[in-house]
Amino acid sequence: MEDAGTDNVGISLDQLIQLREVAKQTSCPKCSGYLKQLGELRAEMAGLKQLAALRGSAAPLPVPPLEGDRQGISFDFAAAQLVSRAVGRMRNGAHEEALGLLREAPQLMSPAQNAACITSFRQQGEHALADTLIRLFGREQPEKDVMGLTIALLDLGSTRDATAVLRMAVG
Repeated sequence: MEDAGTDNVGISLDQLIQLREVAKQTSCPKCSGYLKQLGELRAEMAGLKQLAALRGSAAPLPVPPLEGDRQGISFDFAAAQLVSRAVGRMRNGAHEEALGLLREAPQLMSPAQNAACITSFRQQGEHALADTLIRLFGREQPEKDVMGLTIALLDLGSTRDATAVLRMAVG
């Protein structure tokens, strides 16, 4: 800092901030691809954080719903990957493809993991994905799993989504 000197550089801090904003808006062609990847990585990270928080706050089930995998690691990875892929496709305009990815979610993940996905979608502003997952789960899963999803959503503070799951299951 001391090496910078005290001479007037001919530009104010406000002007420097404005120049920085202009430079951010005029990125190179490669930068847009990197920014897209960054967005997808952030979405995946948000999903992982949600799943980590959920895993830390709830006791694990003795046996997850598929294949008897007692560790649950592959399910957590699958949930985070699903969130990342669906959000990425939604943001790239491939809405039908994003919604199609959700068809496998109710069978692939536990009710708690589906709740984490729904919450993550809401936090990222992807309400269509959250609503679709709620519809799929509420209509297609056994009552026990619907109740599990409802409880997990309530534990995450999502009363509105918990109510929506129950409405889908009975109506």
